[in-house]
Amino acid sequence: MIWLLAVNSAQWALFEGNKLLMRQDTFIPISFKVFLLLVAAAFAAAAVVLIISATSAATATGSAPNLAVSLVDGANTGVMAPGGQRWFRLTPGQLGQAANLEQSLTLIFTPDDGQRIRRVSLQIFDENQLSLFYLGDASQMANLGAGQIVSRDNNPETGELFWTGWLLSQKSYYIQLLNASDAPIDYWLFTDNVVSYPLEQPATPAAPAPLESGTELDTPLALQSGLTHSVLKPNTTDWYIFTHIDPTNPNQFQNLTFSLFFTPGDGNRAHQVNFKLFPAQAIEMWRRSETDQLINFGAGMLVSRDGDDNTGERLWSGTVIKGETYLLAVENGTEVTIDYWLFDADINHPEFGP
Repeated sequence: MIWLLAVNSAQWALFEGNKLLMRQDTFIPISFKVFLLLVAAAFAAAAVVLIISATSAATATGSAPNLAVSLVDGANTGVMAPGGQRWFRLTPGQLGQAANLEQSLTLIFTPDDGQRIRRVSLQIFDENQLSLFYLGDASQMANLGAGQIVSRDNNPETGELFWTGWLLSQKSYYIQLLNASDAPIDYWLFTDNVVSYPLEQPATPAAPAPLESGTELDTPLALQSGLTHSVLKPNTTDWYIFTHIDPTNPNQFQNLTFSLFFTPGDGNRAHQVNFKLFPAQAIEMWRRSETDQLINFGAGMLVSRDGDDNTGERLWSGTVIKGETYLLAVENGTEVTIDYWLFDADINHPEFGP
């Protein structure tokens, strides 16, 4: 790539890679060369920002540092699939603590079999290390510390990791949880030294058997593969829960597409019916009354491809993590009851049948 940098009407310079090209009759001082190097550095920094932005559009909440979930007081809970990871952001000053403080992190997970604890890790990183993650050199990221294996709750079915150290409240830190075992785990992460915690309820419930209604976020219906057909009353929402695993795709990040058709549509009604995708942690946020944190990572885009004015259409295509659990909400914001057909594929001309 060649950049043309104008000095004035009589002077110009070209910067190409590491070469500086200039007019023979033009003198360019050393200070201007330094300026060119600063410009190159600025473009490099912008490239990193673009990489981060592109990654955030294609991945799920918590799957990378730029999509990290903010740590809260109490239990930060969830489920990690085999080989999965979860990122959290900690800014000590947001928790009302002093400038320089001693911080503790406790991770409790289940089930443990005595050996799994050695395949589950907790690491904390300074925010300055994140550029290595996005430049593809995550192996060179230097952590501030890692969770030490402890056993304090007298429960052989749980694994425990504990870290403590000093942090600055003016900075942000990133905590990575990694499940390198061959089984999914439920985890509880605390910003404190926690010796034991009641684990009667799993962090995220498994997909329940189909219920009569999935209108509550904490009682979602199991989303079946292929076609889901239902009727939705005015100003109500149907909630579904699903885990995506494409057996033909060995990659951790897998493509997924949803198509939604509904009837009756009258043009304007299409703007009031939609479906949205959420990470499974939304259930725990809802239970803690943190509804303002229920941020979706995808929603159906309005399309019109079947040539039928009586139907409305929405399409979403993106990337999810293999084996992760997600929620899907179909929303009817109209004043009429609708029939809807939800496909887990890109469908152009469906046949609805009777």
